[in-house]
Amino acid sequence: MHTALLAVASAAAITLISLRRGPRSHPALLAIRGLVIGVLAIILLNPTVSRSSETSKRKKPFLILLDTSRSMCTPDAGPAEVTRFTAAKRLTSENLPLLAEIREKYDLRYFGFSDKPIAITEESLTNLVKPNGDRTNLGAALAGSLTAGGLAAGGHILLVSDGRDTDDSFPLEAARAAKAQGIKVSTLCVGKTSRARDLQVVARRAQVYASPGQTVQLAAEIRDTGIARTRARVDLMRDAERVSSQSVVVEPGRKEIEFPVTQHKKGLYRYSIAVTP
Repeated sequence: MHTALLAVASAAAITLISLRRGPRSHPALLAIRGLVIGVLAIILLNPTVSRSSETSKRKKPFLILLDTSRSMCTPDAGPAEVTRFTAAKRLTSENLPLLAEIREKYDLRYFGFSDKPIAITEESLTNLVKPNGDRTNLGAALAGSLTAGGLAAGGHILLVSDGRDTDDSFPLEAARAAKAQGIKVSTLCVGKTSRARDLQVVARRAQVYASPGQTVQLAAEIRDTGIARTRARVDLMRDAERVSSQSVVVEPGRKEIEFPVTQHKKGLYRYSIAVTP
């Protein structure tokens, strides 16, 4: 404001001085002087163009991340053998009041996942009746949606699943990473809660390389779901023959186990690890 007043006052003073000097100047000269004074006034005013940012007007993304693994075909989500996937769609993509509320505040997007998130249209989601993904990788789905869903500037993720991660994907860590970026993660679980009883063996590395005569460790993780503390036999098998065994105590949670292996000739050797409670 002060700069503007100073510019106007300066322009007026210069004009007044010009008019008072000597004989009257030629009209063309006065016009040129006036133009120069006007330009100087504009420079002193330092005009700026304020343009609202388009980014600020854009709605933040809202991702509905829907589990499309085979387990979602389980018919235990309601009467008349409603599948988990059908129930999930009724609660989300077919819930018109919910969609209207979301679209009012967010840019709604759909992603399906079993291993990694894949963008899908509302129409293709409606037409999908029997999902056939071979795993439920919750951690990778969450982590992948942060970039695939355009959530760099924040947003919201609604994760819809039957709730069991079948891969070594650490979904809690992925959810914490999303929170650290200002992204809210909500969950919706479908299907009945059951107390499964299962022992699962997961290889720590799918393939191990070694030189002839070198001893390496074949490591695996035993995952106990619902089986109380007990002793189990763990067998190292090669070509369906038992090579070595260990007796270990397993309890709900995860336990690592290792077998030392040495081969003296070059070749490809196939091993497997089995557990018997």
